[in-house]
Parts: sequence; C-alpha cells; structure tokens
Amino acid sequence: MDTSQEMPVGVRIYRYSLGGWVWSLMRVAVFAALGCLLLMRDYDNSPGGPLFCWTIGGASCLAAVYFVISAAYSVVIFDRESVTVRGVFFTQSIRRCSVSSYLVDPGSRNEASAIRLISNSPGEMNLDVPKLYAFDDAWKQWISSLPDLTRQRKEEEDARFTLK
Repeated sequence: MDTSQEMPVGVRIYRYSLGGWVWSLMRVAVFAALGCLLLMRDYDNSPGGPLFCWTIGGASCLAAVYFVISAAYSVVIFDRESVTVRGVFFTQSIRRCSVSSYLVDPGSRNEASAIRLISNSPGEMNLDVPKLYAFDDAWKQWISSLPDLTRQRKEEEDARFTLK
C-alpha cells in the first residue's frame, strides 16, 4: 500500500456543492410545478379524470419533497478507513485500502456525473460517488493518487485507432 492510502485525513463530510443544490432545486421546481398544475386542474375536461390527476400530481409533489430531503441529507463521508456515500434510502461504503483505481462515469455533455471507485477485493462492490458534492483538497489529492482507468482506456482506444 502506498503512502497516499495511509495519509491521515480525519473524518471529512462532504455535502452538496452549489452546483449540486442548483441541480436539485431545478428538479424540485419541475416536479412541484407539475404536481401543482395537475392538482389544481379542471377535472371535468381532463382525459383521465380526477383520480389520474390526483395520483400523478401527488406523486410529483412527493418526488419534489424527496429531492429537497435528499439534497439536505445526502453526504459523502471520507475518513482514514473508508469512503461512504449516504443517501435517504441507502448507505454504501468501500474500504480505502481496497480501492485500486477509479473510473469517471461520463454524464451528459462530456461532464462527469460520478466517480466509480474500483475495488480490488473480490467480496467488495465498487462504489459510485456522485460529483454533486463540494470536495476539498484532501479528497482531490487522494483521488489523484489512484490510477485513472478512464484515461488509460482512452489512451488505449486512441492507440488502436492510430494503428489501423
């Protein structure tokens, strides 16, 4: 194990960044608006009737509430031993000593949506860490000490195309 895996960091808790909050609030606004429009609709002219409007409208309002709670409650916990992603309905963790590399999960418009920490332990699952959080230099230093499989795969792919 290299020294970057052993560096003392204490316990760091990362919450949503400003961009993460904006993204979450945009989803809240869309679902809340849809829910309110359906709940206040004129039921006499709606094709599905009041039951359909109340069902979809109520579900949309509940989704909006979930996104607010999720943004406030979700965290990434980074300590000496592990990395943990805690959401509203789940908690997933990976031991830092078992992380061998990482992949950047491409999102839309060539922006990364998550970092997948790859485990070298057979019984341990990989961990996806969304890039919605405000990470500090300790996290960035630790990630940069790991091999970037995304870059390696891109270089291999570029080499294959140049050889043809």
